[in-house]
Amino acid sequence: MDKVRQLAAILFTDIVGYSGMMQRDEAHAVGVIRRYLAVLHASVDRHGGDVLNDYGDGSLCIFPSALAAVRAAVDIQSELRQDPVVPLRIGLHVGEIFFEDGKIMGDGVNVASRIQSLAQANSILISSEIQGKIRNHPEFSTTQLGAFEFKNIDEPMVVYAISNAGLDVPRKETMTGKLREPARARRFSMRWIWAALLVAGLAAVVYWGWSRKPAAAVSAGDRSIAVLYFDNLSGDSAQDYFSTGMTEEIISRLSNIPDLRVKSRLSVLKYQEKTVPVRQIARELGVNNLLQGTVRRQGSHVLVTVQLVSGETEETQWSLRYNRELKDIFDVQSDIAQQIVSRFDISTTPAAQQRLTTPPTRNVEAYDLYLEARAYADLESGIGSTKLNRIAVSKLRQAVALDTAFADAYAQLSTLYTYIAANDAQPDRWLDTAAYFAELAIRANPDREPGYIARAHVFHLRGDAEQSMRDLLRAAGIRPFSTTQALSRQLVEKHAFGEAWSWLEQARRHDPADPVTEAEEIWILLSLDMLDSAGTRLDALRSRGNLPDALKQPQLHYYLYTDDLPGYQLLAREIYAGNEGQFAYAMGRFYLFRRNWPLAESMLRAASRADQMDAGLTALFLGRPEAGRKILTKTINDRLSFIGFAHAWHAYDISRCYAALGDPRYAEYFHSALQKGWFDYAWMRRDPFFDPVRNAPGYKSIWERLTADRDMYRKELLRSMQSTSARAAQ
Repeated sequence: MDKVRQLAAILFTDIVGYSGMMQRDEAHAVGVIRRYLAVLHASVDRHGGDVLNDYGDGSLCIFPSALAAVRAAVDIQSELRQDPVVPLRIGLHVGEIFFEDGKIMGDGVNVASRIQSLAQANSILISSEIQGKIRNHPEFSTTQLGAFEFKNIDEPMVVYAISNAGLDVPRKETMTGKLREPARARRFSMRWIWAALLVAGLAAVVYWGWSRKPAAAVSAGDRSIAVLYFDNLSGDSAQDYFSTGMTEEIISRLSNIPDLRVKSRLSVLKYQEKTVPVRQIARELGVNNLLQGTVRRQGSHVLVTVQLVSGETEETQWSLRYNRELKDIFDVQSDIAQQIVSRFDISTTPAAQQRLTTPPTRNVEAYDLYLEARAYADLESGIGSTKLNRIAVSKLRQAVALDTAFADAYAQLSTLYTYIAANDAQPDRWLDTAAYFAELAIRANPDREPGYIARAHVFHLRGDAEQSMRDLLRAAGIRPFSTTQALSRQLVEKHAFGEAWSWLEQARRHDPADPVTEAEEIWILLSLDMLDSAGTRLDALRSRGNLPDALKQPQLHYYLYTDDLPGYQLLAREIYAGNEGQFAYAMGRFYLFRRNWPLAESMLRAASRADQMDAGLTALFLGRPEAGRKILTKTINDRLSFIGFAHAWHAYDISRCYAALGDPRYAEYFHSALQKGWFDYAWMRRDPFFDPVRNAPGYKSIWERLTADRDMYRKELLRSMQSTSARAAQ
């Protein structure tokens, strides 16, 4: 079973000289242990951590953030240096952990243990990773102790000591622990080395001679595959949509096979226009096999080549070549999918076999129009200009006219109309159209999931969360993990953060490299204001290379919430490259949160889509109260008449405008936002619109309740994290 990995702040404790203490005075030692355990558990619980291993004179604890872990460590030492003194040493590190056979494991655990071994009584030592997380927090002072070479750690590590008043800071020359021995102490006789090599070589020969197996089938442990985007060799970039659609259809077909782990299209998307070694792709995606292919379309003919490549050896396991009429393209897709399933020696149920080999339509012209429409507008996320969306609608309508049973085309029409509705002053007419096409999709083929997903979007925007969830679950039953992100978002709107996390972790176990799942989990951490945890995960993701597009907005919000101007500006420039208006709006929002009103106003004036309420707020704070009140009042009236269905953020916008005006009605609309699913605690804590009322009793009462709710949701989330990790380890 795949191990579920997570990043955590790891804290190790150890009572110095406990064995000698037991020998000298057993009763005293028992009293010390009892006091130590009481303080440890109380402090760890107070700071949202968890004591995973408690082995008498020491412990292993984890925390969702570095800040929480260091605060707990300082609290523990502050208590235990009082009479009766407990001579405790503590080491901390941020790293990746996983659970196996009920035990916590991972490089992060090993590093934290080694750092703790250097510490002395009444001291707290931390890694440079922890130091980076707390350096902007004035409540802590630190002292660099230098670089140390630890056992079984390849690179030297810089270690710091927390040097707050009352804590001891060890001197490097007196420090001992799990350090690498000097080179001279590790010399062995060369004859023993050669003897070991000889034995190993003989063993390898015996193994190779007797255990080679024919490569007829892939073992069950190797049943993982990434279908890379096929190259378009037609000599016409306008045909890219066809090779892209070919790839995504094969991914979709294979995803219906329960015993085959298939990477999502978003996981492989970043390799579409890059030349990356096969081994690297396989390692980054966590798969053993890659499917590569080319498509050459010329008139009514299509030439398709595919090859299955080992992610470990880069050897081609088999290759296929199809030179067919375009009308036979569906048979080509079915045969490729069937060949892969056969190669992996997977038995399929009749229903799964039907989904594997049944195309979305048998009309080639309708299929071509459908693929073109997908290229014009990203219908899954609603991205695309109004003009491009109109082209997409036109092509989809042509497709369903050619094949009135084309379920996927109906579903895409429904999804597009749903997103049009979400941004229109009269949404009901568009939602009626979206609902109509969703019903046609389900009626045309109730065994395909897109129709249920489309109808779920309609129900969601109409405020029928129960029916929306029912359709999402129905779709997930047809194609596993096809609705995980939508399910998690709706659960978050119900403030069921732990349940949302459980759904996402199931998806991560299936596809650990899926950037959308990763992004959804980081959004949850950000919304609950767990910035250290979110930052740690984002740091780890960036260390693997460039961030996938799905993770750039969470990263941008992290920079916004942590007031990191250089990071925010650089990433905003990357996201909005070529669109100065969008970039200006992003920077205007940053300066708005920084309360730099002149710069905020300057940027917002240059923006292509600045929200008028932002202009109203800057006018208020720049000494133009009449203009500010006029803009904010208009925004309130627009919001009140704009939306025809339940939408939490519209209620929140009305609340923040009333707050900026000092109007107590902000409380009424904020409660309405909560009831409709508003959940972004990090945003509200920093939202400048609430500055005029922050000291008002009504606001303080709201914030006290919010803080209590947020803390409760955090604990629920931590329990879910630990539970999913424990289940994965079983």
